[in-house]
Amino acid sequence: MTPNQFTASATVIESETYEINGLNIWDREWKQTGQRVSINHNGQSVLLPVYEVASKGKVTRFVAFELSNNVWRVDHPYNS
Repeated sequence: MTPNQFTASATVIESETYEINGLNIWDREWKQTGQRVSINHNGQSVLLPVYEVASKGKVTRFVAFELSNNVWRVDHPYNS
């Protein structure tokens, strides 16, 4: 995965509905894909694991990290 594939970014509260490609990421088990991607955060490059969630034949990938208690940054492909 190249960093430019993850061009959409959001700050979300844990457990609030957040859908990527029609899948709420909090309703699904996050599975690590074994891939890692570099994300720019506050001027620093952060290497993060890529996760995927799946349901009924839909699969979507994203990276996420906790900014503060229960507040997450989620990056994913723009077209999701």
